[in-house]
Amino acid sequence: MFNDSNFLLYGIDGSRKINISIDGKGVGQLSIGQYVVVETNEGKHMIHLTHKDIADFNSDHVIDIKEPESYLKIYSKTTSNGADLVNKPGAFEAEFRHAY
Repeated sequence: MFNDSNFLLYGIDGSRKINISIDGKGVGQLSIGQYVVVETNEGKHMIHLTHKDIADFNSDHVIDIKEPESYLKIYSKTTSNGADLVNKPGAFEAEFRHAY
């Protein structure tokens, strides 16, 4: 799981962090450019995301993990958040650092 929010829109004003929970359990908080490895079962999972800006912007996403190794891209949007299962980005190691 990695935070790929736009730095120019969300990195300068302090809204760069996204709080994450999976299936009702807190996973942590990722800043732009950070990732965390989460071990979970294949199947459907509820992802809850929150980022703080002028208010708290919350969103829920159902993802269906079908591969043993999956990449979840999370990002801030104007009044919400996004979460997409994607292929591993080509320059992942160069663009993202481990959060913990």
